[in-house]
Amino acid sequence: MITHGEQLAFDFRNYPEDSLVRLFDCTRVEVIGIEGRDLVLQNISDVSISMQDGNRTLKVFYENGPQERYSAFISRKMKEDKNEF
Repeated sequence: MITHGEQLAFDFRNYPEDSLVRLFDCTRVEVIGIEGRDLVLQNISDVSISMQDGNRTLKVFYENGPQERYSAFISRKMKEDKNEF
């Protein structure tokens, strides 16, 4: 069991290409960039991840679509386009 502060790491080189790894307890997915959160999906279930294209592409699959979807990247881009700070 992973406890607080420990990290869970998968070495996808040990899995056949296109293998799905299920994340049974996952209900939120965040994509983090240099400026912070770029994408947040909340209230999701049945999350799986897979490395494809020779381990160059990470794909995230989920079901029971997000009831809330937030894209910080889009919000930042809209503010930049309007020159808002």
